[in-house]
Formats: sequence, structure tokens, C-alpha cells
Amino acid sequence: VFPTLPHRDDYRTGDGGRKVRRVALPQENRYPRIGTILRRDGQLWLGTFEGLLRYDVAAGTIARYVQGPAERGGLTDNRIHAVVPDADGALWVATRNGLNRLDPATGKVEQILAAPGVASALSEPVISSLVIDARGRLWVGTYGGGICVMTGRDAKGAPVFERVGTD
Repeated sequence: VFPTLPHRDDYRTGDGGRKVRRVALPQENRYPRIGTILRRDGQLWLGTFEGLLRYDVAAGTIARYVQGPAERGGLTDNRIHAVVPDADGALWVATRNGLNRLDPATGKVEQILAAPGVASALSEPVISSLVIDARGRLWVGTYGGGICVMTGRDAKGAPVFERVGTD
């Protein structure tokens, strides 16, 4: 059981950490609750409960990725728990309703939903953590469905998972 954390604001430090200032994001909710941060190519990817934000600090701009149909670049849920980069430049995005693979260059999203009754599928929709190992495999930590390791793709291109710790 994890303790409930109070709302965290966004801050920027300087002068060796001796100066701190609050950072307002250029969007309607200027201080969203941020649960995960990924720094990549001079940008910050911020996982919030309002979607995934791509914050270009230098330009002061935000691009939002929110829940919606995959064909329109939508995610499976707005509540983002984890974001990790893949070797090919894509981002894996964990939500409270499945897994997403986002290509930042095109905005294309692959949605991967849980199918608990299918042994080779994602076991649980609520995903808590993601890690890519030295062999390039994606490890998916779930709430109540154990760990799922993506071992490849089937003949139709669908992800194949091996479940660990569900029995």
C-alpha cells in the first residue's frame, strides 16, 4: 500500500539548488498534478491525470495527448502512471485503462487493452509501472494482474505477453 501523496506543484531550481521558483504550464490548468516525468530531446513528457503533456520548455508550448480513439491519436485513458522510451523512439504510456505506444514523430498511437481471459494478452487494465530490460523487452507492472512481459508480436502484429506472478 502506497501513501496518498499531497498535490505537488511544479518547480524549477537554479543557483545550485539554492533558488526555487514555481513553474506555471501554458494551459488552462497551469498546475496539474504530475505523476511521472520523462526528459527527452530537450522536452519534458509529463504524465498527469489530465493526459500526457509534451512540454517544450524552450518554446514554452504544450502538446496534449488525451483519451480518445487510437486512429485520432487518442490514449486509452487520461490518467497516466508511467512513460518510458523505446529504442526506436516511441514512448510506452501506462494508464489506468491499458497500455499505449505513442510515436512522437507522427502522433500515431497503438492502444493495448487488457484481456484477462487470454493467456498471451495484458492481464490487467490498471498499469502501475513500466521498465525496458537490457534485451529490449517491456515489463508491465499491473494492479492485481502480476507482471506482464512483452515477448514479441503475433502474426497479426498484436503484442504477446508472458505473465509472471499471477498464479
